[in-house]
Amino acid sequence: KSNEKIADLIESIINQKNHNLSPDKILEKARKGIIEPEFIEKAKKYIGSTNWKTKNTGIKLVGILGLKENIPELINIIKDRRPAPFLHRLLGGDFINVGFLRRNAVLSLIKLGEINEDIRSALYFALKDPYWEVKASACKAFSHLELEVNYNKVIPEITNLIFDKHFEVIVEAVSCLGKISSNKEVLYSLRKIYNHPNRKVKIEIIKTLKVLFEKGIIKNKEELYKELDQIFVPGINIRDLIK
Repeated sequence: KSNEKIADLIESIINQKNHNLSPDKILEKARKGIIEPEFIEKAKKYIGSTNWKTKNTGIKLVGILGLKENIPELINIIKDRRPAPFLHRLLGGDFINVGFLRRNAVLSLIKLGEINEDIRSALYFALKDPYWEVKASACKAFSHLELEVNYNKVIPEITNLIFDKHFEVIVEAVSCLGKISSNKEVLYSLRKIYNHPNRKVKIEIIKTLKVLFEKGIIKNKEELYKELDQIFVPGINIRDLIK
């Protein structure tokens, strides 16, 4: 009984210590794989916070802790279009859930790996988000999740993003098109950006052409080399990248 009392006391001290941890410290521990039962309740509390920093921690914890019951909150954050307060909009804000909250909500959905019609709808919605990181993350979601969506609807939206002004969006969109496309239509779009000024975009196009070759959309190496020979990346032998 004495040992049990000592164990209970130790557990009580640990729980009290965790109770006093800041949201940032809890997130830090969770990222290291140190998971305490009370972190789940903390995550559920944080995601409903009106403080953007605390809410952001809650969004991340939902993904790390695998809290699928909080998927509706993530979806709401992505789709909520209530405008930000007037002063925030003067400083460049858009909606009440700021861009990086929406981005992290998408990234947590990827971590959770759950698929349903509401999630598909939210991710499709995110492709049209005004904040570039949300659009890039949505492309990543369509690349990584087996969404079983109507790609005839999704592909045109992702194709539009290969002409985005942010190269990070283009890179994710190009990569996604390689993974989800099933016919040569994608080539007609990619050719329009073969001469894109950004090196990372060109390298991603090359990788995607290799994926299309492996999928049989590009029929043979002669056809692949014909496409590659239209792309120039200084200091790189492009054919070496596809070996």
